Amino acid sequence: GYERDVIDVIEDDTGNTVQALLYRGTPANPAFWARALLDIPFAAAVMAVAVGPSGPNSEYLYNLDRFLADSATSSPAAATAFADHTGDSDTMELASMARSFEDKTLYFMFGCGSNQHEQLLLTRAAGLVNDDEAHDLKEVVLVVPSDCINSTGDEAVPRPIQLYCGGGHSALLTDAGSLYLWGWNEHGQLGHKDVAMDKIPYHIIDALQDV
Repeated sequence: GYERDVIDVIEDDTGNTVQALLYRGTPANPAFWARALLDIPFAAAVMAVAVGPSGPNSEYLYNLDRFLADSATSSPAAATAFADHTGDSDTMELASMARSFEDKTLYFMFGCGSNQHEQLLLTRAAGLVNDDEAHDLKEVVLVVPSDCINSTGDEAVPRPIQLYCGGGHSALLTDAGSLYLWGWNEHGQLGHKDVAMDKIPYHIIDALQDV
């Protein structure tokens, strides 16, 4: 799913040619699909937790972000090209989002159907029909605070034990006894204040209290 190429890079300021190692995904990679290219928050969530044979994917992302940021400040030509931001905008955004997940727990699930009340936690970038319908299985990411202890009393990530789906709501129960509820909240049905999907990268779902 990956290939490595040695490429020639010509420096804008000096005209010198240097060699660089290009590490790239290929279509054979199971993580190489259109949504990962179009849905940046989803791609950041995947990269925040994915680990390959040579280590966490996030480390490659952070190293690339630092390289591009340094290049933008050290090269006048690059600084002109990146006048509105430091480094590459997508890489910078991906890295920032991935870092925001470091103190969170991410649960990856699959869902389809109506997302009218955000009960699938999807955005338009997920490829929804009519802006709020998933006509095929979509990967869903639930982001929760990393402040729970599992059923054995240690700090391992609590395991999901039950997933609930309704007309306007979805819920997840973990072995730590935490119940997360999201979806339609027009009248406070969620038991907590409303959270909107316009927050980037994902809004954080808190567990219901005293249940």
